[in-house]
Amino acid sequence: MRPQKQNVEAPRVTRPLGRSHASQEPRRAIVFIAAAALMGLVSPSALAGAPPEVSAQASVSVGAYADTDARALTDFREPLAPYGVWVDDPTYGTVWVPNKVMVGTSFEPYQTGGHWALTAGGEWLWVSTYAWGHIPFHYGRWAVTPGRGWVWIPGRRYAQAWVVWRVGDPEHVGWAPAPPTFLWRAGRAARLAAVPSVTYVFAPNKYVFREDLHARVIHDPVVVTRVMARSHDFRPAAAKPGARVRVSPSLTVARVPAYAAPRVRTEEDARATALATRRSAPHAAPVLRRAERSTRGAAPAGAGAAHAKPPPHKH
Repeated sequence: MRPQKQNVEAPRVTRPLGRSHASQEPRRAIVFIAAAALMGLVSPSALAGAPPEVSAQASVSVGAYADTDARALTDFREPLAPYGVWVDDPTYGTVWVPNKVMVGTSFEPYQTGGHWALTAGGEWLWVSTYAWGHIPFHYGRWAVTPGRGWVWIPGRRYAQAWVVWRVGDPEHVGWAPAPPTFLWRAGRAARLAAVPSVTYVFAPNKYVFREDLHARVIHDPVVVTRVMARSHDFRPAAAKPGARVRVSPSLTVARVPAYAAPRVRTEEDARATALATRRSAPHAAPVLRRAERSTRGAAPAGAGAAHAKPPPHKH
């Protein structure tokens, strides 16, 4: 499918505190965060009061996310040019970087400048408020790079949102931009040697469809750590031949209360779906060549955070 910075509402239980309790609460929080940092679930930056970065290796199949149609490099170059710059990145090759003057320094894919909605088929759809949002949020992948921050790696396959999900917590749902599995060199696709980790964000499931979603993302490190520990990757169930494959969690799986579900289903952006129809005759998928040795150190999404696998899911 995403990250995380702004004033947010953390789901806390408020109660009167006497002097002894008030003095102990901050200490408990610090001990909890320190333990989480040692376990690799929260970045040490959380100890300094910065927004927590919870990173993990998402369950992503390279084959499932292969997107190597070279037309992505030409079809989207001109439409995106007014809103950012195309550069050659040492890790991902040809990428597009949104103009920071337009998106702001707090830009996060699938978190700022938009909100979640549901399609008629029940899939989660990212509705972007950016003029250019019909391309990078429905095609390609996002990744964090040193110096440039978020960059977009062109892709040609359409999706309602290229994200990965975490579910299982009774009160929250999490997501992150789907990690890239490929890069572009001299107009050709090359497979990354390793899929980078992703940084999940979480929001209360009762607010996840609100248009002010960015203000609802959780930043309390104690809450984030707890939610990460008791959630798990959403893995789409295998579909029967000819059946539609669900790529996002159902409202039941995401534990979205009935009163918080969208009352109206949203149509997919016609500009985005129109681009998906511009296809030539079916052709064989290109053979990926291995990335050059110098490009094998893929920069992880959420660089600087501790990267750890999430706790095993209990079936």
